[in-house]
Formats: sequence, structure tokens, C-alpha cells
Amino acid sequence: MNRTRCLPRAIFLLALAAGLLGRAGSAWGSAFNVKPTQLVLSGKAGSALLTVRNESAEPLRFQLSAFAWDQNSAGQMALAATSEVVFFPSLLSLAPGEARNIRIGVTVPPGSVEKTYRLFVEELPSLVKPGAAAGHQIKVLTRMSIPIFLVPPAAAAGARIEPGTLRYDKLAFAVKNTGNVHLQVRNARVRGVGPANESLFERTVPGWYVLAGGSRVFQVATPRNVCARTRRLMFEVDTEGSTLKSQLDTRTGICGP
Repeated sequence: MNRTRCLPRAIFLLALAAGLLGRAGSAWGSAFNVKPTQLVLSGKAGSALLTVRNESAEPLRFQLSAFAWDQNSAGQMALAATSEVVFFPSLLSLAPGEARNIRIGVTVPPGSVEKTYRLFVEELPSLVKPGAAAGHQIKVLTRMSIPIFLVPPAAAAGARIEPGTLRYDKLAFAVKNTGNVHLQVRNARVRGVGPANESLFERTVPGWYVLAGGSRVFQVATPRNVCARTRRLMFEVDTEGSTLKSQLDTRTGICGP
């Protein structure tokens, strides 16, 4: 399941349920899956099938919606309404154990830079009200987000690490996507090295997508007790296909003001 710019609906409802458990009884959610977890389209394959399967013991209802997907300067998701993605059906009901294929396509040809979208599969409230035997239960409704990539005819991958700024006990650095297709960062690491080439600290943060031409900023906390002795910062970023490396000399240490 993927995250959007704001607090995902499922997490919000789960938090709400947790706050009400003392007087509401219990919280529960449905079980369903969506395959594949991402769609890659091209000029030769302009459509694909998405399968939604109900793995719960009750009927489920779903609503589908699509958005153009971009990123802001910090690499956070930005969504906008679009008519470039078409799909059928947009509403569906599934009996327990039932699966349904949804045809997904685009109305525009590939460009010189990869186009990116997000398809949301959102569970809707049941039309049947729970009986008295169910008690005071809160159902957690789930929304899944599926990335859609419309790749260009000539795909070219490329990326670099851009060491960023030091602010007090925070270190920021960015991964810049210099290619025309998306990059998926698995994780990013920074290591502080001392005067004798000894390792003073290491921090690892999880990664995410970096869209074509975009960048994603990573921020880690740096320990104060070794900041004056830190002479180099070593950066490593693991992607799907390679590991990027860079370093930054910090001869006066990395202590903030």
C-alpha cells in the first residue's frame, strides 16, 4: 500500500478506531488484494489488466479513480485530476472470494519523458447495516494506490547524489533523477568518518520513487558527541539496479551553530 501527501484514509480511520475502542468495542477491516502492484504502459502496450480479489468473508464494494502523479521539490507526492487514464469499470462489487479484472489504459501517446499516474482502489462502506449481534464495531476502510508508468520510446536512466545542508543536528541530502524514467530508491545511507578514517556514525533511511527529472530530499539526525571529529560524510543510495556513491569533506566537522 502506498502513501499520499496527506494522512492515508486507512491510517486515519485506524487511529480513530483506536481512540474509540474503549467505548466502541472493536475495530476490523476487510481483506482484499490488488495485482499487479504497478502498471507499466508503452506505445506498444497501451493498456493492461488489474485484478481486484475479495479475500474476506463478506461482499465488498470499490470505487476507482485516477490522478496525474508528480512530486514537489522535496520529493513528496503531488496529485492532480486527469482524463488521460481510462478504466472500466469504475465501480464494482465482489462477493466473498470473487475476483474481477479491470482494463486500464491511457488516451495519450508516450512522450520524451515518462508520464506517471496513480490509480486508487478505494473500499466503499457496505450497503448492509450490521446486525445487533455485531455490537459496536468500527470497520476500517482501505484505499490502495497503484502507480502507472507510461514509458518513453527511448528510456534512459540516470541519477546522482547531491549533498545538502547541515542545520543544527540535521543533515539533508538529495537524490536527483537525471534520466527520463522513474527511479526507485530502496534505501539511503550516510556515514560519518573521523580523522583516522574511523566510522563515527551511520544512518539509514528508507527510500521511495524519484520521478523523471525530480529529486527527493532525505534527512537524518547526526549525533552531537562526534560532530566536531567528523571529517567526511560518505553517502550510498541503493536503487533497483545499482548503488550510487558520493562523499563530502567536512574538515571543520559538522557541528551546527
